Amino acid sequence: MGLICIATADGRAYYSILTRLRRTGLAYRSLTPELVDNKCALILTTRGELDRIKGAAVAIEDLSEDPVIMKGQLVAKLGKEGKRELLLGIDPGLRIGVAMFYSNVKIASLTFRSTGELLGMLDSMVQNIPHSKLVVKMGNGAPKHSRLLARAIIRRVSSATIEIVDEKGTSSYRPRQRDLTRDQLAAERIAYRKGLPFVV
Repeated sequence: MGLICIATADGRAYYSILTRLRRTGLAYRSLTPELVDNKCALILTTRGELDRIKGAAVAIEDLSEDPVIMKGQLVAKLGKEGKRELLLGIDPGLRIGVAMFYSNVKIASLTFRSTGELLGMLDSMVQNIPHSKLVVKMGNGAPKHSRLLARAIIRRVSSATIEIVDEKGTSSYRPRQRDLTRDQLAAERIAYRKGLPFVV
């Protein structure tokens, strides 16, 4: 993935861009607008400075305040036009583990305590991150939860492709993955397993 550069002469704007970009976990470098070079695949700046920037640029004001959505937007701008697939791995249950990927780049691993919270995130993701396809892989460890959640997602995003995945072995926990909860780790593994199409 290409390098993101921060380029602004506005000190207050620089602090805002830097703070928000750090929350996404994406790598970056800082430059003044005059020093932007071809090593920068995407330049983050302000609306007022866009006309001073040479190369692909985006104004911080046009990105989501939510770091997860903002990361998805930036990864989308850095990616190739033909590869715009949003992939969600979901481990259903009382705590819903979710792993989000965009064209094989990990965006986030999250845990939700209700279907409503998950659907709210899904709405924001679909509305704000450019994509050509949404694929949802759902674990089958809690069949009732899986079916209810799959139906809720189809009602919300009728174009979504949903697969039900055998989640056996996805919840085994390893010490080196302590930054993820068990639900999040299972969701990541579910995301890249082959499943069967969900039939409403």
